[in-house]
Amino acid sequence: MKRRNDILTDIAIVVALFAVIGLGLGGYYTDRQQKQIDKFDIKVRMSDTLGFVTRDKVLGMLDDSLGGVGSVAETDVRRIEKFLDSVVYVSDAEVYKDESGELHVMIGQRIPAVRVLDDKGRSFYLAQDGTVMPRCGDFVADVPLITMSDSLLSVYYFVEDDGKIISKNYNFTDNLINFALRLESDSFWRDFITQINLNKEGEVELIPRIGSHKVIMCDVSELNRYEVFLSKLNKFYFKELKRSGWNRYRIINLKFDNMIVCSK
Repeated sequence: MKRRNDILTDIAIVVALFAVIGLGLGGYYTDRQQKQIDKFDIKVRMSDTLGFVTRDKVLGMLDDSLGGVGSVAETDVRRIEKFLDSVVYVSDAEVYKDESGELHVMIGQRIPAVRVLDDKGRSFYLAQDGTVMPRCGDFVADVPLITMSDSLLSVYYFVEDDGKIISKNYNFTDNLINFALRLESDSFWRDFITQINLNKEGEVELIPRIGSHKVIMCDVSELNRYEVFLSKLNKFYFKELKRSGWNRYRIINLKFDNMIVCSK
């Protein structure tokens, strides 16, 4: 009987110890959860070349748009992630917190492909994924400039009352981006073509660095066939103009099948 009482006593002691430990851990956990978020680990990919999103801008978003952050328990990382994902310059965001009171934020930026400027002074970027991005007040991306008539802009884009611009023809946007990226990826065309114009007649014009002419490449509706027209222009440059002179013509028109029409 004594042996049984000793065992019961030992069990009671162990239970009491676990209860004390549990209370201690519970208090420790509660203290951790009540700790204020006071450290920020913010990483922005491509921050060395793009300035659409910076650490300071993220901190400003947390304060201005989300009302700041509170304790570890109160800080809703899913809400922060959802908000950051809604920012047009952000391609993806990952947010998590730890019990030490540090908030970790990892952000990817959308990569601009071109900047579009219309004849009313409205300007915006097209990201490589086709997203329309407004100009950023304190950062200018080094990308090709495409000028576009206001009449053509109204055909392919909605301009809302607040100035927000939305694509309404994604095929056109994709073709425009692919064409600009094609020129940028080729050292010859990148150095040779200074500007791309989409005129009110719905044509794609190229302004070369050499010579006093402009090139009417194609109708906007045929922009997906840009390789055909670039090949045509390349052959004409090196077989004809290299021999006869870069200033011989005022306009070089590539629009027509099996011919090039030139005007002096």
